[in-house]
Amino acid sequence: GALSEIPDLMAEGYASLKAFMCFSGFGLSNSGLLQVLKAARESNVLTNIHCEDGPIIDFLTQTLLETGKTGPENWPKSRPVLAEASATARAIDFAEVMDTPVYIVHLSCRDALEAVQAGRARGLPVYTETRPVYLFLSEEKYDLPNREGGKYKCAPPLRHRSHQKALWDGLRSDDIQTVASDNSSWM
Repeated sequence: GALSEIPDLMAEGYASLKAFMCFSGFGLSNSGLLQVLKAARESNVLTNIHCEDGPIIDFLTQTLLETGKTGPENWPKSRPVLAEASATARAIDFAEVMDTPVYIVHLSCRDALEAVQAGRARGLPVYTETRPVYLFLSEEKYDLPNREGGKYKCAPPLRHRSHQKALWDGLRSDDIQTVASDNSSWM
């Protein structure tokens, strides 16, 4: 039903919409994302996409819960680089099928950036952002004592510091166009 609201929102001046590929009960299925991209193309708006593979995250989260691994140090294990990179590549492929531009939000790792670069090399209109937390902090924050690492929880999670150089290089080369905070008080 929300798809039918897109043209009216655009008529009111909204220039983009956001889709999530993760978060159980909140993220879109593959067919749902394709429908959103089709509606965005028809309404001439940009789709912002949070790219993390929901089924991978759900499986890993359940496995961690079953084994009692619930501390902050396990957050990156529930949302690995592969979950972000594969979802980023899939979102770009879907945008190509629908012939519409996309804006990949919260890019945190080299592998997802490589998917963006591959899409651009095919001539696709793919834009992306990263966040200051990914440029300056790394996953070792999750190992702080007394569960203090929970203060650094974000999605995607902080990554190994080896990904930071790729993000900085992406900013310098304009493969990453934006740095945004994405503060979210409800999470």
